[in-house]
Amino acid sequence: ERGCLVMGVTFWAGTAGHFLFLISISYFFAALVYPVQNGVFQACFRRQTRGRVFGAGALVQHLTTVAASAVLGSLLDRHPDSYPLLFAGIGVCGFFYLVILALLPQDDPDEQPAVETPPPAAAVGRLERGRLLRGLASPFVEMVATFRRDRAYFWYEMNFMCYGIAYLMLMAILPTFFTEHLDL
Repeated sequence: ERGCLVMGVTFWAGTAGHFLFLISISYFFAALVYPVQNGVFQACFRRQTRGRVFGAGALVQHLTTVAASAVLGSLLDRHPDSYPLLFAGIGVCGFFYLVILALLPQDDPDEQPAVETPPPAAAVGRLERGRLLRGLASPFVEMVATFRRDRAYFWYEMNFMCYGIAYLMLMAILPTFFTEHLDL
């Protein structure tokens, strides 16, 4: 999803160890992108529009990830030796994502206090059947209440779930691809 320019050296990754090293570097730098991204969104967008812009961007990103996974997966099935070129291309795309973030115009964000959210209900006391069932059900009941109360958060979670499903689909496919087609 967010590659680093370091993925451009996949052409020289001849073993599984080399490839694992490159992926590790890529994920390390990708983890640094999230705080930077949050800072850029806070600096560039007002509180009133920040959530909508972030949600729209996340939706585009996640739908693109799903579509690219299907297309690139099909391409890798037919041409498994093309993985260095594809991974290098993904790395370059990730680099341009950071360039786009850097070029966003800064807005004048207004400071408003954060919205208070109530803490989840705590099940305290003796262990009883009804109390246990209520304790197990309360996170789901509170989730539905939160989704009804905060529609922007609902759409954020739906985007996150779309991304998560695509990521889980890839995690099941990659080991098979690496072992059966690349002999890593």
